[in-house]
Amino acid sequence: MGAGGCLHEYPTAVKVFPGIYVRIYARIYVRIYVRPRFFNSRGCGARAQENMMTEHKKFKEGGSVGEPFYKNQEGITLSKKLRKLLKGTGGFTLLELIVVITLMGFLIAILAPRLANMTDVAVDMQCDNNKQRLTEIVSTFITMNNRLPDGLVSLAVKDTTDAWTISSDDGNPANGPEFLSREMADNNNLGVLTVTEADTDLVEALIDMGISKIYYYKDMGGTDPDAKWVLQDPIDLTAATFEVGLAVVGYDGEFAAGAPALADGAKYSNAGLIGRILLGVHSECELVENGMISNAGVYADAQRKTEYYKYGYYTIIMPRFEDQATALDGITVNAFLDTNDNDTKDTGERVFTLADWDAEEIWDYYVMCPEGHKFHMSIDGEHLYILYTPTP
Repeated sequence: MGAGGCLHEYPTAVKVFPGIYVRIYARIYVRIYVRPRFFNSRGCGARAQENMMTEHKKFKEGGSVGEPFYKNQEGITLSKKLRKLLKGTGGFTLLELIVVITLMGFLIAILAPRLANMTDVAVDMQCDNNKQRLTEIVSTFITMNNRLPDGLVSLAVKDTTDAWTISSDDGNPANGPEFLSREMADNNNLGVLTVTEADTDLVEALIDMGISKIYYYKDMGGTDPDAKWVLQDPIDLTAATFEVGLAVVGYDGEFAAGAPALADGAKYSNAGLIGRILLGVHSECELVENGMISNAGVYADAQRKTEYYKYGYYTIIMPRFEDQATALDGITVNAFLDTNDNDTKDTGERVFTLADWDAEEIWDYYVMCPEGHKFHMSIDGEHLYILYTPTP
């Protein structure tokens, strides 16, 4: 079977495999011949097989080889056929390109939300796993030490004037990140409780729970996410004098039965959190120092939002202390479900009375993510929140 050309100068035959020979023509190209036994009547037509045998005989005798095997009856070679077929072939027309680009844009528009939703679901699943794991670690620590881990960080911060405040994301990265996510502050309606050495009952309760030193962050000014918030030395609750600001759920100055400081229409993630102090896990806490966790446990979504808020660690919701339990005694709130997050849930109004709460035990703690979610209540990754309207 020939592979091209018709030059006859300086022929050289080379056997490359049994039954396959290569004749090289010095000036242009190579011709390959195959013994007929490699083909049968099913692989080649009878005439083609006869031509092959004739070519092979001439090749063996060293004579001149006839016309190329691939030349048909009309004298048109394969290379000419290919050139003829490809002669009119061009690129895409403008209309074809427009159609293709439109279809690609349509597919992207359909797939992008689905891919984004898959990312959100994956983040929620990782967050749930982290909360469950941290809950188990804290439980193990309590079992071993009969107290909570020390060296936690306050979620209240000092501003540039050294005043205690709750700093939450304002949605504008141009002015630098705030300390907490907007969801953490808003969905728990956080307020600052300032504690000094004069608050002996609360200080004693904190120390009994294992909390004797509390870290905090200070706003150093500027917009650089890495320089704006700086961790300060811990405040020692056993010192003769001290002052520390603590973030409390539903707190706005003071709790008082009959005149609650719970904002009308405020949004909460859970009724049982009202009056509880929040302290955060971070790189300097006792859990990290003891090697029970390798790092502070950064929330996956927080790593994508460093321009908006600083605190991306998980939080321990402290048991409610006696001072808060007594202050909340007798407050009634009307609760109903927020349909903005999941309109398939029951929206019937219900009444809760925050009455006769006693000081809680060390085991009555919870874990919360940096966006204020204690747990997920719906199967699609959305979160269900509850509105509490106080009735004095």
